[in-house]
Formats: sequence, C-alpha cells, structure tokens
Amino acid sequence: MKKSSALIFTISLVFSVTGCGYAHADNADSGAGESIAALYEESTVITEESTPAADSKPVESITALPVTTAPPETAPSQSSKAEDIYSETECDEYMYVNIACWSLYEADEDAMWSDYYWMNQKVHICAKTSNGYCRLDDGCYLHSSLLEDKPYGAVPLPQSPPEDFKTKTSYYDPRKALEYASENWWYGASMCAEFGSQCLKAGGVPQLYTTSATHLMNDLISSDLGFAVEIPRNEDGSVTLPDYAFPGDIVFYYCKTENLAMHTTIYNGDDKNGHMKVYAHNDAADGQEPIYFYKHCVQGCKGTIDSVVMFCFYRNPEILKQPDSRPTLNITLDENGALFGWEPDFLYGEATLVVKDSSGKEVFHKSMGTESSHYLPLDKGEYKAYVIFELGNDSTAQTALTPFKL
Repeated sequence: MKKSSALIFTISLVFSVTGCGYAHADNADSGAGESIAALYEESTVITEESTPAADSKPVESITALPVTTAPPETAPSQSSKAEDIYSETECDEYMYVNIACWSLYEADEDAMWSDYYWMNQKVHICAKTSNGYCRLDDGCYLHSSLLEDKPYGAVPLPQSPPEDFKTKTSYYDPRKALEYASENWWYGASMCAEFGSQCLKAGGVPQLYTTSATHLMNDLISSDLGFAVEIPRNEDGSVTLPDYAFPGDIVFYYCKTENLAMHTTIYNGDDKNGHMKVYAHNDAADGQEPIYFYKHCVQGCKGTIDSVVMFCFYRNPEILKQPDSRPTLNITLDENGALFGWEPDFLYGEATLVVKDSSGKEVFHKSMGTESSHYLPLDKGEYKAYVIFELGNDSTAQTALTPFKL
C-alpha cells in the first residue's frame, strides 16, 4: 500500500503545475499550425479562497496527450528526424514568453514536452532554427510564435464608455452565447478563455478563439464589437456592474501588478443585491449565484486581482427583438419584506422597480439595470408594485400594477 500511494502521489506531482486562467498556444499562429496548438492544450483550475496565503498559487492541472510508441527496431530517433528538418544559427538574445506553454526536447512539433513556462517569463535564446524554433539555455525549444521582444500585457483600459455607445451596433447575439454557457458551464476544470471563446462563437463571433484570457481581452478591446471598462471589486469580494452592463457581456478578472487578465467569465445578470452572476468553467459557475473572489496573482508577484474588466458589446435591435407580450412581475412575501422577480428575458433592457404604499406615495423607485429580481424590506401594510422596462426603440413597457399586503 505504501508503494502504491507513493506512486499515485508522484504521478500527481508530475501532472501538476501552478497557474491561473492561462492557456496556451492554440492562438499561436506564426507558422506553428493546428498541431502546435494541440500540443500545448491543457486544463486549468482556478481556486477561490476567502483568506489565501500571500504566496499561495492556484493550481493548474496538465493533461498529457497520448503517446504512441513504435517498436524499438523500427522507431527513428527524434534527433535524426530533427536533423533532417532544420538547421541552427547561433545567437545571443533575451525574449519573453507571450503565452503559458511547454518547451520541447527537439525543434519538432511531435517532440516530447520538456519544461513549463509562464506568460512573460524571460528566456535566453542561444540559437534559432530554420523551421521557426528557438533553442534555450537548457537545449530545449520554443516556437518563435510563442516569444516576443517585450512582455505581453493588457492594452490600455478605458475607464468609462464612449459617449456614442448607445448608437453603435454589433452582430453579436448574447442570447445564443448565454444558451451555450448555460449548457456547458458544468464541464468544470477546463480553459476559461476557451470557454469564453466558445460562448462568443455561439453568439456569432467565431474569429476570436484563444485559450489565453489576456489575448481574448485584448482581441475584444481591439475589435469594433463594443467597449471595455475597468471596474473595482467590492470589499467583500463581490462585483457591482454599471447599468449599461448586459447579460452576455464578457468579464475578465484583472491583475494590475502583472497587467494581465487572469480569468474569463460571461455575465448573466445580477442577484438581488446588485452583484454580478457569471457562467465560468474554471471554478465552475452556473450563472445563478453572485461571484466573490480574493484571488492572488500568479508567478509570486503577491498582488491581488482587485478589479474586473467588463467588455460590453454594442447592442443590435435587429437581433434583440422585443417580445410581443407584456413582461410579468411576481412577488414573494415573508415577515420582513418582499422579493420582487420579473421576467424581461433580458431583452427588454434596463428595468425600474416602483413600489407605492396604500396612499399612493412611492416608497421605492430605483433603476435595477438588467437585474431581474430585488428583495425590499418593508413595514406591515398594503402596497402596490410594478416594473418599467426600457425597450430598444426608446419606448417603455410596464408590468401590471400588482397589489400585495404584509
């Protein structure tokens, strides 16, 4: 039993490296090709802790690809194969890894993995090969598409939306993106940015596929599909998004210390306190509960992820057609107040909840953004409530006036 346990523990160590929200060379396109993308495929897990240690690191699980072993008498050596493919030119320079990945024992996409490298890790290049690889100090190789002259980071982040954002449109369909998210979030330990990319693909944006949160965030910011805004998290670890946030928008957890996006999620509205709910793969989230996070950055920087970057898509009235029927309001009572829930199916746009007492005086009137429920503490008495919805054509719809008594 002791030998078996030791073996299991050893195997577990071999297939574990630290990381958070990164993914790999699926988006490395400078000559690496689809097989290079497959080579660096991995699964990531982001762990959440209410009080993590200052030097703690999330754990990223690495799943090795199957290896086919040819009979000894017929299997060619990797070195002889590599020598037939490329030549090397000596050099002496330093570069930065632009996406977390593995190095290879040979300058060949079919070679075995060697060492794991973090995004923005500085490496010394000793030689460059004729087939697009760079040889490192330890004699192993990284493809040149995985290296940059300077660290890779987030592009400048806007602090507010453009003045004309309500008049611009995009072809993105958030309904289909959220439908995909609701059906696939529970896969759990997998690449967060890949999940976000697949949601975007379902929503009609297939060209932004990547397995890196920072790459996806930069690609979205550089697109003409919407705008990005950095939003700080609350002291309790929750996030309150502005009213212009819309279900189907993409949310990145952002580390200022590293200037990197550490996690990718898709926004699914707010809870009764106005805190965002999301779908996610890593640290799987079902879109129904508010997210709280106290995550530490990777690579030992000891910083914290203290904000999110919200990418808001421009709306398309042709895609988000308004429902034909009037929205509905449901009220659930307890001894301390009332829980109001309405069904705009998020296509109505922003909602305003209005509650009046028996004399007709307003006791509550507040814009709820795209939130679809709200709990309101109330004294004993008789009340009436309704919800006003903003439609895409600048008109409004209103639920029926609903009386209730505490």
